[in-house]
Amino acid sequence: MRHPEILAPAGTKEAFFAAIDAGADAVYAGLKTFSARAYARNFSVRELKGLREICQEKDVKLYVTLNSTVKEPEISRLIEVLAEIQWIGADGVILQDLAVLNILKRHFPMLRPHGSTLMTIHNSLGLKVAERLGLKRVVIAREMTLNEIRRCAARANVELECFVFGAMCFTYSGLCLMSGLFGGKASTRGRCVQPCRRIYSRRKGRPGAYFSMLDINALSLLHDLMEAGIGSFKIEGRQKPAHYVYHAVKAVRTVVDAPKGDREAMREAEKLAGFALGRKTAKGFFLMDQKGFMPPLDPFSPPNTGKLIGIVHALKDHTLILHVHDGIVRGDRLRFLTRDGKKQCVKKIKNCKRLSGEKWLLSG
Repeated sequence: MRHPEILAPAGTKEAFFAAIDAGADAVYAGLKTFSARAYARNFSVRELKGLREICQEKDVKLYVTLNSTVKEPEISRLIEVLAEIQWIGADGVILQDLAVLNILKRHFPMLRPHGSTLMTIHNSLGLKVAERLGLKRVVIAREMTLNEIRRCAARANVELECFVFGAMCFTYSGLCLMSGLFGGKASTRGRCVQPCRRIYSRRKGRPGAYFSMLDINALSLLHDLMEAGIGSFKIEGRQKPAHYVYHAVKAVRTVVDAPKGDREAMREAEKLAGFALGRKTAKGFFLMDQKGFMPPLDPFSPPNTGKLIGIVHALKDHTLILHVHDGIVRGDRLRFLTRDGKKQCVKKIKNCKRLSGEKWLLSG
């Protein structure tokens, strides 16, 4: 069984270096155009070229995401972008739109095409089509079970990659049209406004985030996925901060490098995963066909990422008094929510002072 690749997200330079420091084998990043994560900071061509040079020094691969849908008037710009990616020297291009694959194969044969999870390839016949189209790797749909992956991998002649950690989408492999209805911004164009994370009311019953998926945490299944034929473990999160990337990569690295069944390594990995500050987690759909499976949904758990650190005690003249369980420092970003979760705001801490014990004063 060959050693699997650990593939980390990088939406910022800080996240890129965090991934390298944590032991990632490969990093995926986007340019400022044609990215399915347009709200990530992403990179200019020259910035990505510089990161590519660092990757070569560290023996780390760099994949560029070109996984948004492409409109007709954008095809000429698409050709320019592919030329830029070839100049960067990327190890692979993650794509969804067949126009990207068509142009890449005809005019940029040096670039290695990877099929995005947005292509929703989820069975062996789909993998055979992917192979005939010239895809070298497929990021399989996140809704596949472990047994389905085993059967598909046995018939596949392409590399298989799957998500093992991070956020999930309510719709199949992220092909959501809900964002367009709510905000007029298409998720397949990288501008999802995340309507699934909102609180909805029911005619009978309590309000809840009924479309908000729990995050994937498949640490306990990594060795099973390795044996099933997965060659690359992908971590979601190009819009996530560096501390998330570091701890997520470190957690996956800890399990992959340890023997199967190493309980101490698993405890350490789960501890590291806790520092990634995501949502409540589940094993995704990997065990969906097994008895007792619980769907990865919990409408009444907080749909936001982060860790509960305290409660607001008083507010007066732009000054907050908090009862904080964990320490805070200047520069931390805090998300404040009403008790019912319907209203929230995010603030970067400019000034903070410990008054006594768990009581803190925040101003500015």
